[in-house]
Amino acid sequence: MNIKANYKATVFTCCLGYITQAIMLNFPPLLYLFFQEKMGLSLGQVSVLISANIITELVVDVIVSKLQTKSVKEGF
Repeated sequence: MNIKANYKATVFTCCLGYITQAIMLNFPPLLYLFFQEKMGLSLGQVSVLISANIITELVVDVIVSKLQTKSVKEGF
């Protein structure tokens, strides 16, 4: 198997992951007014939702980073 082809696929996957992450983290704040008006949520409740989203993303990033470091050390 060609190593360069695998590298291109990895770079593409990483870029796609960054784009997905950016959308998931930046889209909910754009919906503040919708969440407040249509769902009857207060600003505090919306802020908790956004904070939970960011904390979840950070936890997932740390876990994936540790798994990736572990797999690199093991030679995968």
